[in-house]
Amino acid sequence: MVAVARNDDQIWIIDISQHQRPFVQQMAYYAPTTPNSTCPAYEKMVQTAVEGVAVHSDTLFLVNDAWKKHYPDNIQCPDNAENFNKFAPLMFTLPVNPLWFIHQQK
Repeated sequence: MVAVARNDDQIWIIDISQHQRPFVQQMAYYAPTTPNSTCPAYEKMVQTAVEGVAVHSDTLFLVNDAWKKHYPDNIQCPDNAENFNKFAPLMFTLPVNPLWFIHQQK
């Protein structure tokens, strides 16, 4: 089972048969800036609220909720402010890592 806890920036891989300990992967999330921006291509987010998790083939999809109270805290680049101010949600993807599933002793 794959799980996340809102605001923790961690992915949890949980063996529901309880044969191995959960694997916890620390995460950092980066929002893209506009293509014609003078800012870097991506900026590290300071406030995330991942609420959706899905796996398709070998890809993990994470959907970040645009939490109105803190979403504007992510504005670092003025060129990206409009996206955060209109609370545009973000979807992140990453490949499923086979190392997450290697047997670990409890």
